[in-house]
Amino acid sequence: MKLFSSITVLCAFTIGFCHAQDTISVRGSSVVAVPLTLMADAIKEQLGIEFKVVTDGGSSDAIFRMAGGYIDIALSTRYMTAGEKAEHPEKTFKETLIGRQALGVVVSDTVWRSGVRSLTKEQLRGIYEQQITNWKQAGGEERYLTYFNREVGRGTWDLFMIFLYGDARKAPLSKAEVLRDSGDVLTTIEFNNGAISIIDLPNVKGDGIHALGIKQADGTVIEPTFENIASGRYELSRPLLAITGKQTTGQLGKFFKFLLGEKGQAAVRKAGCVTNAELNPAK
Repeated sequence: MKLFSSITVLCAFTIGFCHAQDTISVRGSSVVAVPLTLMADAIKEQLGIEFKVVTDGGSSDAIFRMAGGYIDIALSTRYMTAGEKAEHPEKTFKETLIGRQALGVVVSDTVWRSGVRSLTKEQLRGIYEQQITNWKQAGGEERYLTYFNREVGRGTWDLFMIFLYGDARKAPLSKAEVLRDSGDVLTTIEFNNGAISIIDLPNVKGDGIHALGIKQADGTVIEPTFENIASGRYELSRPLLAITGKQTTGQLGKFFKFLLGEKGQAAVRKAGCVTNAELNPAK
């Protein structure tokens, strides 16, 4: 199932203003960085702001740095915890939702053609815990099943664990081999006929990889479509957030306004994510 086109993520950059000494520093999730990268030219042209993004460390590291005043904006795929906010009671944090992005449970074309088009949460737990090691146990043909894990503690793994166990801290440790980036996932799934892993849906591409639906207790299958992600029916999704602990006035205010404007939201959609308008169609 080819759902989204891939977008190349630029993984390092600074944000600066033309004709100004002050610099807005932005850091965080590479997932949220994708639409921001697509907005770069328009922001430079309309606002006179040039920027690049640093994505080392992910959401949690960026939130820590932003809350501590080391950077201005944290890009995150999760909201701040009560504990993170409590560490800085003097600050009023603004968490701006710019869209929503989903993960896909992906398999090879061989597994897909054997009839496996969806899995239940219970089956996915069994696969993660290596209790299910053959595709025949999951409705497919006799074929060895290999689960490839994602990096523990990063956003992709965290969301998958929350989906499976309700709390990532309750997830048992996995002995599965870890795939650290989307490119590794694509290559591994396509050329390993029994493989299964997790990937950001915008990165699903090619005829050799397919995203499965999530089968409910009543047999209904929730496909990873834009409509199901926007409605919340597809559970493997997460918010795209730009978070700051400063007042969004002046150039910072203009920057946030652009993120929520027509061109900013068009970039979110181009990145394969659901826009705020799609999340709230009545507004």
